[in-house]
Amino acid sequence: GGVNRYEEELAFLRPHAGGKYPSLAPLHAAKEAWEGAADALVLARSATKLRKPPPGAAEKAEEALASVQEAAAALRAERAALDEVAELHFPELPLRIRAAGFDVSEEEIAEAFGAEGL
Repeated sequence: GGVNRYEEELAFLRPHAGGKYPSLAPLHAAKEAWEGAADALVLARSATKLRKPPPGAAEKAEEALASVQEAAAALRAERAALDEVAELHFPELPLRIRAAGFDVSEEEIAEAFGAEGL
């Protein structure tokens, strides 16, 4: 219940005591994984549109879509964790994330799924 949530928050916040910024490396890695998955989805979908699609093209496109969904979920989770730290301790953190080029908007994530959607 409430005690477990408190302990989780305390464990989450302890590394930031004394004004130590959280590492942006996990967010950067999540963004790169998402970008790679999104690019792979574009390529997989393009193969399905050929006049003679290669065998298994539709299945590969489905797998690529699943990879994009997983990568987007991981990216959102990492961003949510950093947002929580920012809200409590570092209100300037979102600006640092944008300045580092690690921010991905929900619109960009939605565009990666294309017309077929989620």
